[in-house]
Amino acid sequence: MEKQNRFLLIPLGLFLICFLWIGYYNRFASDDFEFLNKLRTYGFAGSVQWFHEHWNTRWSAITLLNWVLICTLTVGSLVWYHLVSFLLLWWAFYRNISNLIHEPETTRIIYSGYASIAFFYACFSINDVFFWINTSTMYLYGCIAIVFAIAEITTRKHTVLSYLRLSLLGLFTAGAYEPLVFTCMLSCVAILFLLVKRHKWDVWRIPFDKKIIILLSSLMLGFAISYSGEGHVVRATYLPQESFFFKTWVWIKAIVKMFVLHIPLKMLPVFLFSIPWFLFGAKYQSQWFSKKLFQRITIVMVVLVMISLLPVAFIMSEMGPERAWTQISLYLVVYIALVACYAGKALQKYYSMNKVLKLYSVIAVMYVLAIGIPRLVQAKQYSNAYDERIALILDHKNSGKNTTLTLSPLPESGWLHSAEIATGPEHFYNIFLKEFLGLDFEIISNPPVKAKD
Repeated sequence: MEKQNRFLLIPLGLFLICFLWIGYYNRFASDDFEFLNKLRTYGFAGSVQWFHEHWNTRWSAITLLNWVLICTLTVGSLVWYHLVSFLLLWWAFYRNISNLIHEPETTRIIYSGYASIAFFYACFSINDVFFWINTSTMYLYGCIAIVFAIAEITTRKHTVLSYLRLSLLGLFTAGAYEPLVFTCMLSCVAILFLLVKRHKWDVWRIPFDKKIIILLSSLMLGFAISYSGEGHVVRATYLPQESFFFKTWVWIKAIVKMFVLHIPLKMLPVFLFSIPWFLFGAKYQSQWFSKKLFQRITIVMVVLVMISLLPVAFIMSEMGPERAWTQISLYLVVYIALVACYAGKALQKYYSMNKVLKLYSVIAVMYVLAIGIPRLVQAKQYSNAYDERIALILDHKNSGKNTTLTLSPLPESGWLHSAEIATGPEHFYNIFLKEFLGLDFEIISNPPVKAKD
């Protein structure tokens, strides 16, 4: 086991170095400046209320975002935020894994780290979910909160503090990530139905129904707080108003695209970082993981994806932005982990696990470096150009000139969310940056130079 852990630590350590190094080069971008503007204008609570009534009703995420903005302005770097975010994700997986398997603590820590890496690569928009600050507090932290909530449900402890933590986690999720709330509420109802039916409708005999009810209640309360704001009404005016049948057709097409185009592209890297579960299945040969169970979890996975896409399709009349699919990434990580367990059990007699582990370590290291190093180079080049742009804008401001300032386009940002502005001064990205820097002149970007054929 110690030898296995040493091999598994190498890719894990390299990933953390690349992730934090890229996070060091991250900068505020686009909508981040609008949240900064409102925080400066209305204060901490006032900015949350302003967005709740005018645009974004995700009150818990904006509350967290304001803390992040304040701390970042104080510290002067975003790398601390990325470190905390990844550690919380790691801890959330660790709590669940500790509830499910009885392995040494070091092994559970490593498995949790690999689950976090698998989730990272499973995200359909890494730059939005992990590196765009305002959306990461919504989608990434919404997923982290629900993973912690699941850990509270699966633990055997029934205490007042456990119930309180579960309530707060449910409230945060509900105020941060609406499509995930929709899926969770339906799942809670389905679980309660199955539990009550199994116990012949005797509610008091169900062992952990209290936690499901607490989670469901907190999700409903948090969602009601979000829905009470006028912001969702304002945002709805900017969305296409289509018929029920058109939205249904959009939803069906979204399901097909997800399973045919998007999920297959993520399965290979997710399986690559689910190899610890392959080793786990090979080691224990668990009898409970049967072909019938595999079929059931596949059905559950399909149903969860369908439910996840439903609110986005009906609200936006389209498949929606990739960051809205983040909950599907979470389900995919869990599903592939179970598949890896099943594969390890089935293939154990055909392969030497020691040889598999050594070969895997080499492949995982090569993958991390091959993907991470180019993104690291892009991030450094982008951050240098970003800093030079801000310095140029401030020099223009200090010179007293009020003529329009035309800026060179920023280079590709890789995994970072680009802070590029538009070629026209009326674009809201330009306005957000202009207001944040207190400029009395217009700023625009030159159109990018097209490569010659």
